[in-house]
Amino acid sequence: CRDFVRLFLNSPRAELSPDDRPDYELCGQQLAQKRFYSSGRVLLLEFHSELTRPLQNPSHVLVYAGFKGGFYFERADQYQTSGTRVDGSTCDYEFLSSSAHKSGQFYSPAYPQNYQPGMTCNYHFRALAGERVRIDFEAIDLGGAENRSACLNGGSSSGSSDQDRLTVADSERDDASGSLYFSFSSYCRFDSKVQTVSQEAYFRVKFVSNADSVIGQGFSARYGFVARHKLQATRPLDRDVLSANGILPNKVIEHTIEFRSSQSKQGVFSSVNYSESKGYPRLAKFTYRFIGRPGEMAHIRFIDFRLDGPVTGSCSSDQGDRVLVYYSSSALGNPNAVFCGTQYSESVYSTGPHLTLVFHTDDRLTLGERGFNGNYYFTERVDKHELDTPKDQGMVATDSKQVTLGCSANREIRSDESSSGVLHSPNYPDGYQQLHCSWTFLGRANKTERVVLEIQELDVESRTTDISTALECTSKDQVTITKYIEMQMSGGKVDAVDKPFCEVRSSRPVRIMSTRIPKLKLSFYTEKASKVRRGLRFKYSFVQDFGILGEHKMQNQSLGCHFEFHSNRASSGNFSSPNYPYAYPEQLTCTYIFRARPHEITRIEFTNFDTETSRRACIPDESDFVTADDCSRPIGLASSQNVLCGRPERGKAFVYKFQATCVRVVFVSNDRYNSPGFLGVYYFDRLSNPALNRRMHVDRLTNLAYLQTTFDELIVFIF
Repeated sequence: CRDFVRLFLNSPRAELSPDDRPDYELCGQQLAQKRFYSSGRVLLLEFHSELTRPLQNPSHVLVYAGFKGGFYFERADQYQTSGTRVDGSTCDYEFLSSSAHKSGQFYSPAYPQNYQPGMTCNYHFRALAGERVRIDFEAIDLGGAENRSACLNGGSSSGSSDQDRLTVADSERDDASGSLYFSFSSYCRFDSKVQTVSQEAYFRVKFVSNADSVIGQGFSARYGFVARHKLQATRPLDRDVLSANGILPNKVIEHTIEFRSSQSKQGVFSSVNYSESKGYPRLAKFTYRFIGRPGEMAHIRFIDFRLDGPVTGSCSSDQGDRVLVYYSSSALGNPNAVFCGTQYSESVYSTGPHLTLVFHTDDRLTLGERGFNGNYYFTERVDKHELDTPKDQGMVATDSKQVTLGCSANREIRSDESSSGVLHSPNYPDGYQQLHCSWTFLGRANKTERVVLEIQELDVESRTTDISTALECTSKDQVTITKYIEMQMSGGKVDAVDKPFCEVRSSRPVRIMSTRIPKLKLSFYTEKASKVRRGLRFKYSFVQDFGILGEHKMQNQSLGCHFEFHSNRASSGNFSSPNYPYAYPEQLTCTYIFRARPHEITRIEFTNFDTETSRRACIPDESDFVTADDCSRPIGLASSQNVLCGRPERGKAFVYKFQATCVRVVFVSNDRYNSPGFLGVYYFDRLSNPALNRRMHVDRLTNLAYLQTTFDELIVFIF
């Protein structure tokens, strides 16, 4: 390569000598790898281009696009393996369950950098009596061109010389004395979580990299020691099959079944082995396609439905046994509904002539999972609001209690009837009639419940002059969301505030949350019919957590919008204003408590901050604001320097730092206007860190252009 980029990932200082050799030299157009990590505080990038005859000369210069990438800084200690290294080994670890230690993480050597060839590492997990070992692989990259089928189905021999390998077994020996649970080989690269659970109290994860140059980032995984009754064990692989053909038996079975209206207008369908006690196959993908004629619609009705329950508690985010529903003849894009466990909709109607079900099964076997069976029909197409309950398909099934709704002059939906759902205008997305539909959503009058409406798409004949604000509409075709606000300046009078929308693109949805009055009304009015525009689709939900982000948040529901974040649960994480990144509701006070350990500093950085303010100063009752202080100080006595509102200056960010075991952050919104709010990152940093001691100033503004990595950080560069 004459023009190239060199990357130096292991330099101890920010300078190069003539003897330094790059870790990578990149050129051309196709990169085998696009993400690179430093091993320490420094990452150097060198770009070289030259004018070389006969390829180029001053009168004829070929211009290339060059490159574009991003960079960020990460804490290096988040990639430390939690176990104890075995004496005399380079990468063997032991993980022992105890009353004080039940979970942690482990990584391949040098992760997140690429591992080196010619390595063999063993990770031993030993649970207590009455416990199982759970392993969750969060990312796997064993080199080579991505091919998940090859990844899961490579040769079974752990001594294979042509592939790197990652295996999970319940024996310390490599012979057939134990059971093999999973085996991943080269060409494996994916980020979806893979979970395996031991039968007994021991697991061994073995990682082997061969001597060739095909390497990858390795793996990132978490482990846990869990009581036996809480998790069903993963079914081991069949070693007889392995020894017979050397191919792993966990190859995903794929099969497609079609039901055509031209052959039969009705019939029955079921999962494989539905009537047999052995249940449906493991690691399978079955596609059921219902193909109707033009002018028809497909209708399926489940008679029985019983799958393995979701591991995560949510069908939409779970990767276990599930049925995906698509209102088309193919399974492309996001599904219109997801069913799992016993969470399903009894009747499903297509919006056009075709309907597709995709049944995915995982590797786990749970008692009571029977599968499903039902009937299908092809009927003449009718508008959804003309269907009788419960056949109305104005709603997509969710993980909660289901109701079925159509378009009416004013329909009332309460949280005790359905906690969430998706509604759309009749005939969506194939046009709409002249109509006036309205829905009123009522939540429980308590400290936590709020109504959330999300317009996912609105395509009507009218257009706004500014689709970002939607303040004016050029015709009467529109959606109006009515919010109910208790006006403090009017003695508590409830004011109904309308917000019109004339266009909402699916790439930029709109989400509105109710005030402390848990009530929202959505009205959809069209002046005339349209066969060109798609119509309306929106989602409703009744939430208890105020839509606040944060994986490690703990809510005290008796106090309403009150959340705590503890250092003993996570050393860092995110938190946000309610409904972020959409506008927070009016008349709200939210409290965030951050509890650090002794000798720790609580550091809070707002990566995004935008609150409503009428003046430059943050004056209560005239602004929405954030305050922070030591928990020992009375609420309302925060220093004026710790009160934030509006937006920070361009290129800067709001930052809090406290040397206290308890820090209280309070967000207050008034009854006037609102804004997108904030997204924050909190860190519990050790006070003894020398790099942090040199930065012990407390300032409301930190210049983003001056960010430097500390001794416990690494740098990531992404093309």
